[in-house]
Amino acid sequence: MELNKNYTIAGVSLIAVIILILMMFSGVLFSLPRQLCVILLGTFPLIILTLLVIALSALMTSRSKNTSDKIISSTVIIGLLVIIAGIIVPVIFFESFVHNQGQGNIKYIVSVTGLEDKNGNYLNDVIVPLPMQNGEYLLPLEEIDNRYFGEWHTVIVGFPDSDKKMLAFQHAGVNLTNINAEFNQYLPDGLTVDNGKQVYLSPVLDGQNKLTMNLEDMDYSYKTMVALPDNLKNESDSTAEKINFNIILWVSTGKTGFMTRAVDYRFSINESLSMYSSGFTQVNVTVHAS
Repeated sequence: MELNKNYTIAGVSLIAVIILILMMFSGVLFSLPRQLCVILLGTFPLIILTLLVIALSALMTSRSKNTSDKIISSTVIIGLLVIIAGIIVPVIFFESFVHNQGQGNIKYIVSVTGLEDKNGNYLNDVIVPLPMQNGEYLLPLEEIDNRYFGEWHTVIVGFPDSDKKMLAFQHAGVNLTNINAEFNQYLPDGLTVDNGKQVYLSPVLDGQNKLTMNLEDMDYSYKTMVALPDNLKNESDSTAEKINFNIILWVSTGKTGFMTRAVDYRFSINESLSMYSSGFTQVNVTVHAS
């Protein structure tokens, strides 16, 4: 009975190992609820190793006087030891050299068109949202502040009556041009994004939809602000009166843990405002993850 019991334990453990491996490579594991999937992926090597050790222990503690049973048990034990060693060595290598190679990326693209052929003031500010994560700059300060894009110069500014930050494009001179700016940041260690480490375009207006980083709820929108200079004028009557904001924040998290998958977050603003909409105006941010 003891031999049969031990063989049963070993057999069930090995079958569980095979099922988990098949679920991994068939993609079934990724179709599970996200929280369960994250837990299983994060502990996958440990689960497999534990099941193999259970099978090994069951076989090693079995007692049989039958020579053929002993040969089979010894062969299986040697095979399991080889498999366990084959798992431990790659895991150690992965944790030492690969685990932190997330290769994530952040890209922030700001396009404001319709400004050309417009006359403004001697100093003009076009203000757009600023990428943030939990109140901190998502991009390094030197990447976004004091940069030049054509005739426009970037400056970090405060949102009125709050501690929230925004990004201003400043232009000296009355003859305006369009704004085309792109900010990039490579993340060799990836980026952890979850409900405890939220990414967003600041400011998020109070009383609007609550931010979430749950992939199941990632198609939604919220309100933020942009601003145009005062006293914009057309150089000619044929010039369009619309100013178009096309803004995209793209965040690829990279792989931030063992067998985790990269997630792409996309924050988009596509709004056309009247050139007479001076000062701050509410606009929609559309959020999507894949």
